[in-house]
Amino acid sequence: MESINNSNPEKDNKKPSEGSLYFGVKFRFFDKVYPILRIQIPVLLGQKVVVETTRGLEYGEIALRKELPNMKTEQKGEILVKRIVRVATPEDDEVYSRLKDDETEAFIQCIKKKHQHNLTVKFFKVEKIFEGHRYIFYYKREEIDNKKDKQNKPRKNNFQPFTLDLSQHLKAKVELREVGSRGEAKLFGGVGDCGKTLCCVDWNKGSTVTVKMAKEQGLSINIPKLSGCCGRLKCCLSYELDNYQDGEFIYE
Repeated sequence: MESINNSNPEKDNKKPSEGSLYFGVKFRFFDKVYPILRIQIPVLLGQKVVVETTRGLEYGEIALRKELPNMKTEQKGEILVKRIVRVATPEDDEVYSRLKDDETEAFIQCIKKKHQHNLTVKFFKVEKIFEGHRYIFYYKREEIDNKKDKQNKPRKNNFQPFTLDLSQHLKAKVELREVGSRGEAKLFGGVGDCGKTLCCVDWNKGSTVTVKMAKEQGLSINIPKLSGCCGRLKCCLSYELDNYQDGEFIYE
């Protein structure tokens, strides 16, 4: 196993070469490797560690990442890994192994109380923070049939009683986080048609993608083929757009 260097990329004056690899940490729910702000403890590739993040202590695995970490900017909702607290102990491993069972029970209770409080949202994932004092429930707004409910305005959900009820039952803090189609794809992860990790996972901030972008690149307007796993237009339609607009490859 390869040992990690304690050097900080921000302090390295040498320009990183193309294809360079950097160390980070990967969490179970995210198909992405997050950079580590400070590595002060000698660790090995593939080793389980407990790290301090912007949302508390987390359990993860040391992995490789291709991009040079940008520590100066933090996207909203993204996890920032501050430092490695310790190499995971047997006690940490035991706590980690119980998280899935706790999340399953919490999700069951969430669905029950959703119906009790008559919420019109779709909960699809729950995550228990490693420290154990907080749960994050991810949800989407339910799609409304426009033909049936054309004259009915969408009812506004009151999350406060639901959150309080669920928090008291779980004896932990409950956080609700709404995501869209791309956010859902990011949470579940996966591989696109290109054979690479989904753009929603690899990129912090998704760009606006329109059908006009496909037209300017001379692509056949076939929405199912131009759509990704999330059901929205593929992010990659925006990657080469500038080359088509600035070069000779402009299609009318």
